[in-house]
Amino acid sequence: MGGEVYLAEYGRAKTIHFDLVEVDGVDLRVDAADGGSDCIVMTDEAAEGTATNDFVDEGTGYSLVLTAAEMAGARITVYVIDSATKAWLDKTIQIETFGHLSSAHPFLSKYWTNGAVNDASASSTVWTFDGFTEATADHVIGSELTFTSGANAGQCRTVTDYTSTVITVSPAFLAAPADNDEFVLEARPTTSAGNVPGVDIAAILVDTAVIGALGAGLTDLGGMSTGMKAEVNAEVDTAFLSNLIIRTNTAQAGADATITLDTNASTTNDTYRFQIVGIISGTGAGQSRPIISYVGSTRVATIEPNWATNPSSDSVFVLIPDGRSGIVVNGITSSQLADTAIDEISDGVWDEAMVASTGAPAITGSMRAFMEWWATLSRNVVNQTATTTTVRNDADDGDISTSTVSDDGTTFVRGEFTT
Repeated sequence: MGGEVYLAEYGRAKTIHFDLVEVDGVDLRVDAADGGSDCIVMTDEAAEGTATNDFVDEGTGYSLVLTAAEMAGARITVYVIDSATKAWLDKTIQIETFGHLSSAHPFLSKYWTNGAVNDASASSTVWTFDGFTEATADHVIGSELTFTSGANAGQCRTVTDYTSTVITVSPAFLAAPADNDEFVLEARPTTSAGNVPGVDIAAILVDTAVIGALGAGLTDLGGMSTGMKAEVNAEVDTAFLSNLIIRTNTAQAGADATITLDTNASTTNDTYRFQIVGIISGTGAGQSRPIISYVGSTRVATIEPNWATNPSSDSVFVLIPDGRSGIVVNGITSSQLADTAIDEISDGVWDEAMVASTGAPAITGSMRAFMEWWATLSRNVVNQTATTTTVRNDADDGDISTSTVSDDGTTFVRGEFTT
């Protein structure tokens, strides 16, 4: 007998549950024992081999633990065959993987991919890594990288360069990551065609067809058995939701525009800036707000806009990245923009001293050149004759621009000023 299909994460040890049927095909076999070679595993159509572990009698059904190595493939097939006198009907179990570039459904891994620093001398912007491979740089460049462990946990930056072994981000993290610090990559649409980098639409369509051929169980959750639904939900919780959550705990306090995180939260200022804080239970449950600043010494995160219901000491919060990273425009970073933007604009534009114009600017001239010309026209001496308008310099000892004029009694015409 066979046909059971599981969905599981690539390269992660997996426990599968199944039942066995008596040889008469009527009742479940509830007392079977693995003879040491009754479970056969085939990974990606490679050579079959005896499973590392024997199946275990769980009462009415059975369980089998597949190792991480046995799960490192796109498709895993398990055959449960009584190698002695037939005590149960043979069983086939199919597993399809996700969450890795070599999995059966690689497009899922392009949205969230796990990695870890593999560099004892990493800087705050460049380090070597392991945990995943990707041959095409454009599939990684432009992604948001968020640390889930270490001193930078909760911080996110944009990947600006990538090779098969080295990642570069900008702007710099608050601290250089340590060896083995873990991170996740969230893909961003940066290609000229506007597609999500690394997602092969044709491949997705092929995968859809393949899934459909395997049966409605994979494409229609409503048609799955209760056990199958539980398996899928558990895998999603483990593989995706756990990576989305930067931190979760119980708040110490709250006010109109703040929430005080737990005592073990980061002590580094602005670690959680630009993250989203959500209240999932307790006072104020159901609300979420962006964090605009964070004080490490007090664990106080300031949010905007104000809470509708202030959180309290019973409020359980989660922190998730919102994908924003530091933006640098002419030397002004996003972390500085709120405090210094007005001064930068004032110093760079309105407080800038003008100089005397030396002539009418070309039509493609700068805004500053035009402002200086308009100031010259309104301030300097202008001589007018029957045929010429002449603009004098600031000292009134020389001409800087002229324009011809004419008047036939019906129409007055002034020509362009010379540049």
